[in-house]
Amino acid sequence: MNALPTPPTRTRRKDDRPAELLQAALELFAEKGYSATRSEEIAKRAGVSKGTLFLYFGTKEELFEAVVKHSVTPVLHDAQALAKNFTGSASELIMTLIRLWWQRSGSTISRAIPNMLISEAHHFPHCAAYYEEEVLVPCRQLVYDAVNRGVASGEFRPVDMGHLWLSFHSLLTYPSVWEKAARSTGSVLLSEETDMAAFIEQHCQILLRGLLA
Repeated sequence: MNALPTPPTRTRRKDDRPAELLQAALELFAEKGYSATRSEEIAKRAGVSKGTLFLYFGTKEELFEAVVKHSVTPVLHDAQALAKNFTGSASELIMTLIRLWWQRSGSTISRAIPNMLISEAHHFPHCAAYYEEEVLVPCRQLVYDAVNRGVASGEFRPVDMGHLWLSFHSLLTYPSVWEKAARSTGSVLLSEETDMAAFIEQHCQILLRGLLA
């Protein structure tokens, strides 16, 4: 039997372009911020023309939304599925979710997205609103559901859920804020050699012990 012909390189390249454009956009957003990144820079890094970029993404805001869908949303969906089928304690569930987030997002380049929004949301409220609806609201619900599960079982004491979410949200956003501060200030307290995975683990343990009944 004759082997199937190999698809032309140009065809494979065209199919890869959306992912390449999203990766280029994410890298530049992380390096320069949203407002300072120009569309032609993204196209150049991806090896295409600016016109080609706009064939796939009509506006810069659409490109940002696609970056979130490509790099953040899959992690959130996996976390939701994990929580739905989890059979351990509420503490174990929360630690498992935090570790999943760290492995798939917090320790990757996508950690730059929260810091970018903190810095620039007032300039681009549409992007901030999209991120809140698609990421922050379901993340907050995950935390609420996990903690309420612990309260119902007697593992956790009742707490103010709004304040609790702020505690967890600060944990999720700290790596990107820390990284930017370490690079820009050269602070000894924010050394690039800091073991962020160990910090995340310890901080989460402190939060969980504060929740115990």
